[in-house]
Amino acid sequence: MYNTRSECRSATSVGLLRIQTVPATGGRTQRKSPGRTLGTLLLLLWLLPFLGACDGGIFGTGDGGDIINPDNVEGSDPTDGAGDGDGQTDAGDTPGPDDADNGGTAGGSETAPQARGFENLLAGSDRETPLLSLINLSQSPITAFADADTTALFTPAIQPGDVSSLVAVPLNSQSLSLIEADEGRPQLLLSPLNLGVSSVSTLIVRDRFDETDTDSDTSGAEPDSPAPLVEILALPSRLSPGSDALARVRILQAYAIAGDTRSAQMLLLPAGDDPGGSEVSLGSVSPADFQQIPDYREVTAGSYAVQDSLQRFSPVPVTLAASQSYTLILDGSDDVIMIVQDSESGDPR
Repeated sequence: MYNTRSECRSATSVGLLRIQTVPATGGRTQRKSPGRTLGTLLLLLWLLPFLGACDGGIFGTGDGGDIINPDNVEGSDPTDGAGDGDGQTDAGDTPGPDDADNGGTAGGSETAPQARGFENLLAGSDRETPLLSLINLSQSPITAFADADTTALFTPAIQPGDVSSLVAVPLNSQSLSLIEADEGRPQLLLSPLNLGVSSVSTLIVRDRFDETDTDSDTSGAEPDSPAPLVEILALPSRLSPGSDALARVRILQAYAIAGDTRSAQMLLLPAGDDPGGSEVSLGSVSPADFQQIPDYREVTAGSYAVQDSLQRFSPVPVTLAASQSYTLILDGSDDVIMIVQDSESGDPR
């Protein structure tokens, strides 16, 4: 039996040679006898199974190099298309929480508002409860809720251009939610919240001037992803200065002055019938610095004028009483400055 490659090739040669014609003498071709031819055919038929087992068969090279591995054929990768059809995922992809419905929060369709922490541990009053006020310079009515309480701190909501009275915030409150009151749209979440027992805090609200068209943005917004309408500054306040002979005053800028957003020094100059002490710089302000908390300046009580170092407006007269605290806000109005007396008298609501 032919069990080796050389034996297969020898058998092949023998089989082929034995069916060739052989030239006879005299130039004529002489055929083999029918008996011998039949024997040769039978021998070839007997050898065929062994010839087929040889590498490459009769006409192949016999070295196995002509064999094509299906894995090397484009499109033949058994992993191709593993994610196509039947809801199967691609190889290596494991479904996770992000593959589920992302349209809103887990508790509902309402998107969480922007959030930041706020801490005020300064003793701003002699009352044993945290106090809060709100100055609304935006075009939206604003209210607030402490933690999960369903009762608003400001009832009714503080309307555009209004300043609230002082309200008490429940002690140990962990968060404060600021809400646009007309549609109940969250605007800001102050969390974590840490208010000292005798603290006084002020919220100043302005429109978001970095939006090109607030009205069109909000009218076309999806209910589950509303854009914030306002920007809110939270800052500590004082009901009274350290000395009864002094007044306390600070200044900030919420809007541009006649379209001018440049930073400038604000000066407090003695003026009027009862001029105060010496000239005082209240610091540099600009709309871009709205979120920076201004410091109080202690000054002698009396009448003053606020002057812009860039002289974009005429000096604005102010009268500062002893034992009182004031916040001056450049609000972009014709009056230029809103004067807010932080230390309002009377018990909080």
